[in-house]
Amino acid sequence: MGVFRAFPPLARKFVQIARAGRSTVIDNVLTHLNGLVERLGGIAAIGAATRAFRYHDHGPEGGTPLFRGSIFSFDVGERSSNEAKFFYAINAGSTWESLAAEYGMEALFPAEVSDGIDSNSTNVSVNPCALRAEITVRASLSVDFEVRIKNLTTGATSTEATGSGTTPQTLSISDVPCVGGQTNFFDIEVYGDAATPTLYFLGFNLLETRAESQPASSGTTTYSSL
Repeated sequence: MGVFRAFPPLARKFVQIARAGRSTVIDNVLTHLNGLVERLGGIAAIGAATRAFRYHDHGPEGGTPLFRGSIFSFDVGERSSNEAKFFYAINAGSTWESLAAEYGMEALFPAEVSDGIDSNSTNVSVNPCALRAEITVRASLSVDFEVRIKNLTTGATSTEATGSGTTPQTLSISDVPCVGGQTNFFDIEVYGDAATPTLYFLGFNLLETRAESQPASSGTTTYSSL
């Protein structure tokens, strides 16, 4: 068969710096054919090649690089640690609290999860397929706090990551639940044991990675996206 239509040119539209944006991965016939070869044969697709790149910032104030596999991200750049994308004052000794509810939203953010990456299937690490979250956050007080990710599409939550103190730190969560081939809606939940600090969320990356996300191949070779 022949494929005669390419992607159309981008339409001219006005854009504004620092406004929220959305990116969608566009696949084509060749992508699916390569996937079939790798899935059924357990070998690299014929003519497969890789291209190395170096992540970099695109503004004078810094900002998070768009890492390969990232399906949602935000970053405030090199600014005051009080200039957070989201912030939340924890209620002492309460149950888990929702940032989406605090901001009057049904979900804090959506993300498109690739087909085949589903928590009901097994990944190359012989665990349920999941997403990885990297969260940069700090507290207003020198106390411990906990953060977890809730997938509102499935109703399941990740394990919690514990942070401590007023210095910006990056917390990692490797078992964010997901359902593949559709838009998933997520929330960030927080918990404080005793004190009532305000949490400042400075950066966030939700990623599909080989270790957490890639389903096991039926062949002997699996494709690594990292």
